[in-house]
Amino acid sequence: MAAEPEFRKIVIFGVGLIGGSFALALKAAGQVEEVVGFGRSLGSLKQAVDLGVIDRMGVNAGQEVSDADLVLLATPVAQMPEIMARIAPYLSERTLLTDGGSTKADVVAAARATLGGAVGRFVPAHPIAGAENSGAAAARADLYREKKVVLTPLAENAVLDVARVRSAWEWCGAQIHELTPEAHDRVFAAVSHLPHLLSFALVHDLAVREDRDLFFSFAASTRPLSRPARRTARCPAAQRRRAARTDFRRRPHGSPRLGRDSNPTSAGLTMDFLDLPPLMAAQGTVRLPGSKSISNRVLLLAALAEGETELRDLLESDDTARMLDALRALGVGVEGLGDHAYRVRGVGGRFPVREGSFFLGNAGTAYRSLTGVLALASGHYTLTGVPRMHERPIGDLVDALRQIGADIAYLGNTGYPPLEIRPARI
Repeated sequence: MAAEPEFRKIVIFGVGLIGGSFALALKAAGQVEEVVGFGRSLGSLKQAVDLGVIDRMGVNAGQEVSDADLVLLATPVAQMPEIMARIAPYLSERTLLTDGGSTKADVVAAARATLGGAVGRFVPAHPIAGAENSGAAAARADLYREKKVVLTPLAENAVLDVARVRSAWEWCGAQIHELTPEAHDRVFAAVSHLPHLLSFALVHDLAVREDRDLFFSFAASTRPLSRPARRTARCPAAQRRRAARTDFRRRPHGSPRLGRDSNPTSAGLTMDFLDLPPLMAAQGTVRLPGSKSISNRVLLLAALAEGETELRDLLESDDTARMLDALRALGVGVEGLGDHAYRVRGVGGRFPVREGSFFLGNAGTAYRSLTGVLALASGHYTLTGVPRMHERPIGDLVDALRQIGADIAYLGNTGYPPLEIRPARI
């Protein structure tokens, strides 16, 4: 006789990639009897039913959550407070609530403000998994297998409630870790936003170092990564047609080190400054996995470099398509060669077009990378997107850019796109 499933009924708000994959994984494990879904459109919910992601569409949120074992909020973070407020009066003593948001302190604050006495039944979570596509059609049962899920339990949580939410994610095949909400946000701010900061710092210095030839002539002492180069790279294959030189400005006596706390994984997670070593140029062949984030960075570097770059096997996605459109609008020569290959004619660090408005859809990797580079481009630009893009936080990146002199204004809600970028002296 088969064992009873752990969850009789699960309600999911947002039945796209994250929520839909959660449902499919629990179904595949035989650990849920019924999955009820809520979403933004009737069409997406019907598709989720047709694909077997959910068993039926929800109509009355209060009624559905009142007898649910588990409720998952898999919507954008900005939508969660309204959903919490709507379902709070109907959460029963047996119903647990969790989420899939990528930030935690703000979600926890919203939970405490809206859930009242039921906040103890909210166990925050962040699944570290994703894919290039979105929507119910992209959901798959193995998305979380061997992937990390970070739980950020609250002081109000009962031990058994945390254990049950942990069990749900473990049935999905995930590896569970625990952090406080504050530690979670410090960690992911560092691993998400700092690479963007370093990336646009690098490409900015392509244009501003006047004595780079002197540095290049002595660059052999820092090989293999720091020397004048005729570079061949792949994304998975990007071929440099002509010599390209890349250099990092550094502090006069700055060896690579982090200020105050030289261990970025220590409990404090505190950095006052980051000293960067000199990186003059790169040479060789680099093979990279398919990634929209890496693809967009390579496109941006090729656009800002001197000479021509051939990019082969570029990942085809909406993010890379938006980046290609934006680079063309900025005056970069981009030629499609067929079979996912492009030839990019670099502008030597200065975009010919100094004013424009760019619609970037929901392409987060393109939006963030372009924000950093355009903030340093001495032009006047507006970056917009679809409504969902305007719900994705970008405040940490804007704050970092403002600290080095960037002139960036929010055109909607503070901390979120759309943005206006004005010329600044940096």
